[in-house]
Amino acid sequence: METTVTDAGPFEKRIVLYVPEERLDDAKSAAARRLSRSMRIPGFRPGRAPRKVIESAVGSGRLRAEAIDDALGELVGEALGELDIVLAATPTVERVGDTDTGIEISVIVASWPTLDETPNYVGREIEISGPLVSEEDLAEQVDRMREQFAELTEVDRPARDDDYAVVDLAAVDTDGAAIDELAAHDLTIRVGPSFIEGLAEAVVGLSQGESADFEATLPEGFGDKAGTAAVITVMVKAVQEQTLPDLTDEWVDETTEFETAEALRTELRRRISRGKFNQSWEQYRSQLISAIVDEIEIELPDSIVTAEMENVLHRFNHSLSEQGVEFDDYLQVTGQSQETFVADLRDAATKNVKTDLLFDAVAVDAGLVAGDDEVAAMHAAVGASTGETADQVAARLTDTQTKALIDDIVRKKAHDELLKAAVPVDEDGNPIDFEVLAAELNAQREEEE
Repeated sequence: METTVTDAGPFEKRIVLYVPEERLDDAKSAAARRLSRSMRIPGFRPGRAPRKVIESAVGSGRLRAEAIDDALGELVGEALGELDIVLAATPTVERVGDTDTGIEISVIVASWPTLDETPNYVGREIEISGPLVSEEDLAEQVDRMREQFAELTEVDRPARDDDYAVVDLAAVDTDGAAIDELAAHDLTIRVGPSFIEGLAEAVVGLSQGESADFEATLPEGFGDKAGTAAVITVMVKAVQEQTLPDLTDEWVDETTEFETAEALRTELRRRISRGKFNQSWEQYRSQLISAIVDEIEIELPDSIVTAEMENVLHRFNHSLSEQGVEFDDYLQVTGQSQETFVADLRDAATKNVKTDLLFDAVAVDAGLVAGDDEVAAMHAAVGASTGETADQVAARLTDTQTKALIDDIVRKKAHDELLKAAVPVDEDGNPIDFEVLAAELNAQREEEE
């Protein structure tokens, strides 16, 4: 079998295989045996009819076509092995045609892309929200706790922001037809951000017994009426003021696990610190990677992007299945069309591939490799989930699987290197030392234990 290799695009090759007719002989015999199992040939048991009999029954053209289909994968695999080409995605069969001496198979194969230059990451500043706890953060958390024990008192005055109001709602569409889905009586709402845009603004300034009309578009959650333009009437039946308890040692001792207000504030500060640390760290990680990936300009083979799309879709469908949600129901609830979903899926897949290219470039730049102990640890981790020993896992993995495992190790190390090399800064441009902050949080945990 002869082959020729030419460029077919960025990181793609066109391989043409010239297969002599005699190479198809075994494939024709195998195809005849397969076809005979589903055929009734007088005088022969299923699967036992000779090749010539089957060929006479189905025609030489069909038998040859079946043989080519059956042998295609083996022929392409053999050619790729001889050429020592490492695939980044499933080869695409471009054309299969007859020649005077056999068949000609044209295949497009993609190799894993590489970046021409290492992206700028060393010393790169990424602005994020500072992880330090402010007095405003603490006060907000304290107020949330106090609100759980707040009392509502009816007042004789117009409604203000953050009051509570008991209201009746009614609505009509642009044709004057009533929208029953929005009708409500004695509905208690907080005067603030609402599920219906404009509702809070309409209620502010109204006293008991007063009403107002406003226009709005019904949001998701109103079934077939979602997106309907409506004129909504809100009637205020009562205005209630929220009274928060005073933050005293006595109140804290009675309602919480702490004895004093200061002890409560100290613990809340610790909890907020941990939350803000995790939030800031994730913000730094995601913004750093996104910023660099968005700058990467490279033409990716479609087969690689499509393969990653299939991986993303598989994980997504698995997540939906665990939640007991059907894909069509997800599209309906989120208001997405299938076309929009596929477009977003392609964008996510493209970003994933570029992210791996970024990690590959950082690994080369920093000289990162997977050590034997790290590979052995990964084998052990895989074996722990399958009931195998590390040696058993290593023995059964194919070369492709082993390469993927090593790539995963190196890319994780590149991810860590990327985070160490860049510089997170707060809104004022001050560097943030996450290692110092993490040490402080760990010390707090040890004190608590």
